Amino acid sequence: MSPSDALEPVGEQPADGPPAAEWTQYDSHLHYACAVVQGLRRNGLSDWRPVPTLVRTDPGELPVADGQATPMYFQAAGDGSYSTSGMFAFGSVGFVAGALAVNAIANNAAKRRAQADLQRRWMPGPPGALMVSTTRVMFWSHTEQYSLYWSGLDMIDLTGPDTVVFRYRGNSTGADTIVQFQTMSAVLIFALAAHDSFPNHPRWLSGGWLPIGFEDHCEAAGYSRPEVR
Repeated sequence: MSPSDALEPVGEQPADGPPAAEWTQYDSHLHYACAVVQGLRRNGLSDWRPVPTLVRTDPGELPVADGQATPMYFQAAGDGSYSTSGMFAFGSVGFVAGALAVNAIANNAAKRRAQADLQRRWMPGPPGALMVSTTRVMFWSHTEQYSLYWSGLDMIDLTGPDTVVFRYRGNSTGADTIVQFQTMSAVLIFALAAHDSFPNHPRWLSGGWLPIGFEDHCEAAGYSRPEVR
């Protein structure tokens, strides 16, 4: 099966019947994610043709999607360090006192900014491309490149219709790392990871990874009804 096969309408809407429901690009990505899940459960995607990719794949790895993503990293903006400025002032007593006071205020402001930068927050990264396979998601941009294997994740969740968040422990630093991708493949990524490594995820067990009524929406738009919940 090819990816495009999963997105073909099952039939034409009658000319004199009600118009087909609106079908969006996001709906196509959801429908495709459902087709992948159905294929995994049926035969492990043994009849699935790999999606073309520039990424070198591992033996037995099957690429199923590629696209664009914007990462967000939950991290501190700085390490708490800052530079102080010293100064010498010459002139009247009033002028010197005023100049030193201004310098002290500037140094205190720099210290407060440095302390604030120690607080972890969502920091945007440069947008880039990703490849999604049966075992991982690989992301790359002009500044970085890394793979997140499902087996190496400590946590995953959908935080929005097109956002998926991961928690894992960095191989080089051992530090707890949290990254979020904004991508049209967010639901597909979640479904692949849940199927492989998070079978007891509450969103996976409840079927809440798909919008309520999505199956009916597919039928109304003339697409096959997914049976994955």
